[in-house]
Amino acid sequence: MITLPRDAKRVFAKFVKENQTMINRYVATKIKKAIEHDKDKITLWYFEGDEHGEIIAERHYNLVLEKLMNAFIEREEYEDAEKVKSTIIDYNVNKVIKESIEFNKE
Repeated sequence: MITLPRDAKRVFAKFVKENQTMINRYVATKIKKAIEHDKDKITLWYFEGDEHGEIIAERHYNLVLEKLMNAFIEREEYEDAEKVKSTIIDYNVNKVIKESIEFNKE
């Protein structure tokens, strides 16, 4: 997680816009690690004094990953798109397995 000074919002917004591919890689990596460690949400960054920051809840992992994959494809970053696709598949398979185990416990 990145902590930024409160007055850096405008500069950070410009940085994000100018470095979209790098930010997309960062987000994809954070989501992948959250999935591996079974976290129900991730905080990407926050500004001092901001209680919440930029958070992605688990229920949005698939949607965000699909958007990232499409962004990589549009920028012809096919290796990154393939990594995200693999993360999507792993996440969905693990989700089905987890639900199946929970269902069988009942």
